[in-house]
Amino acid sequence: MSETLEPRKVEKPFLGRWALTTLALLVRSPASFGAAVALVAIANLLGTEVVPAPLSEAGWTLVIGSLLLPFFWVVLSLLSRRSDRDFGGSELLQHAASRSVWGGGLLPGCLLASMGWLLHWTLSGSAFLADFIGSYTWNCLLLVAPLGVCYFPLMALAPGLTVRDACQLSKKASRLNGEWLIVLFVAALSLTADGFARAGPAGDIVSAAILVFIGVFNYVVYRDIFERRTDCATESVFAFQPRKSLPPATPRPSNGPRPAGRPRPPGGPWMDRSRP
Repeated sequence: MSETLEPRKVEKPFLGRWALTTLALLVRSPASFGAAVALVAIANLLGTEVVPAPLSEAGWTLVIGSLLLPFFWVVLSLLSRRSDRDFGGSELLQHAASRSVWGGGLLPGCLLASMGWLLHWTLSGSAFLADFIGSYTWNCLLLVAPLGVCYFPLMALAPGLTVRDACQLSKKASRLNGEWLIVLFVAALSLTADGFARAGPAGDIVSAAILVFIGVFNYVVYRDIFERRTDCATESVFAFQPRKSLPPATPRPSNGPRPAGRPRPPGGPWMDRSRP
């Protein structure tokens, strides 16, 4: 395993810095990430308004959502790299065409969908539990807690890694940098997304934006821990920039000859006081 992929322990406090850097990356590419938000919002709308009720009750929308979320976070890792202005278009396509990249998203997606579908049928007698199984909170926590927050960026940006190596590196990175603090942060965000998702179409847009935020947040954490880079748009967008100090002004003599090219004033230090 390459030494450049060894995780490091970053300086504290890191959670607020990562959140600001995530916002900075979102601001850098509003069109790309806005399209991602719109895609999730439309998918939510289709799942609630278009899909027949029997299919939803059978858990098929849950299965499809669980399968697509890992792939969506892989795509967000690639878009985040693009937004970071460190990724050419050809290199982006090369990573996107790698089988290992999508294989790394397929395996957790299948496991998440299978577990969710089985629990959906097992707990179908409880409307609350059955609804929770298909929530953002359930899906996000079951991806971040066992795999680590850096798993999907590792699969997207280091396609030579196996799923096992990416999982081990991601978990090691989480243990070095407040694993449960990160999990609780993702849980709080996903709970907020679930709350907005129950507020109608406008809430769907907000919940979709939060889901995109979590995907970009994964990349920011990966970049800081594995690439040792904290330089991002945070400095140029959010951070306070001190003003540069001006050079000291050259003092002007109080008496002496008047500089050439300037008219003699009626009074002042250049006035000839020797005449009556």
